[in-house]
Amino acid sequence: MHTRLLLAAFIIAWIVHPSCAAAKSDKLVAGPPALRHQETRPVPAELPILMYHHIQDLSKNMTPMSVGLSTTPASFDAQLAVIEKAGYETVTFANIASGSGHTKKPLILTFDDGYEDAYSHAFPVLRQHHMKGVFYIITDMVGTSGYLTWQQAKEMQDAGMEIGAHSEHHPDLTKITATKMQLEIHGSIQTLAQRMQKPVLSFAYPSGRYNLAVLKEFKTEPGVLFAVTTHSAIATTSSPRLELPRIRMKTGVPIARVLKRFSHTLTHHSIHSI
Repeated sequence: MHTRLLLAAFIIAWIVHPSCAAAKSDKLVAGPPALRHQETRPVPAELPILMYHHIQDLSKNMTPMSVGLSTTPASFDAQLAVIEKAGYETVTFANIASGSGHTKKPLILTFDDGYEDAYSHAFPVLRQHHMKGVFYIITDMVGTSGYLTWQQAKEMQDAGMEIGAHSEHHPDLTKITATKMQLEIHGSIQTLAQRMQKPVLSFAYPSGRYNLAVLKEFKTEPGVLFAVTTHSAIATTSSPRLELPRIRMKTGVPIARVLKRFSHTLTHHSIHSI
């Protein structure tokens, strides 16, 4: 009887021991382990993240895809004016990570692929409005025709822009082997950090394609605190840090109406909805 009482006491003590409680709660954490180290860096209550690609004039020779990915410099300038008038303040993910991005009405401008017009068209307009943006670079395309050079990217960074990773070659990360997927993610982050002499804080999934295996890969990249998708919504405090939604922009998009539509009708995306 005495032995049974001792055994029962031992079991109860083991169950309520802090290390055991931590293990039990660890199993209850939603999402993959890659997300857990970011819980102390929440985004603001509402954080519109706008997604741009080309900032360029339209021409008759452009493909429908190019037209769909393009915002003219004049339209971009008008959109920024509306953002400014509405009282939004552009921030970067570095601002969010440090806490300085938690302003009254924060907003992030993102630009995918690292096209040359990011430097020749987007950058000058941003500076005119005293705004900043986050530019996602395909590292293996830097310096090739139609894309940014490292010198241009560095100049933009020195002026307050943030440079994020967008893979090495822009593949569908869910359709390649695990080894290639790892090289695309880690290779682009390492190259960018070396070239820009600055830690890489965020990643944009090529074509918005990702899955659980891709998310888990960021467990080995603790410095990457955020990743953006092509899910259409405004990011919130409850949004998974590696699955932040964005609002796609192009020429003719009525930005005031877009922001009004998404605000207060927020949606939440989790890995379970992939």
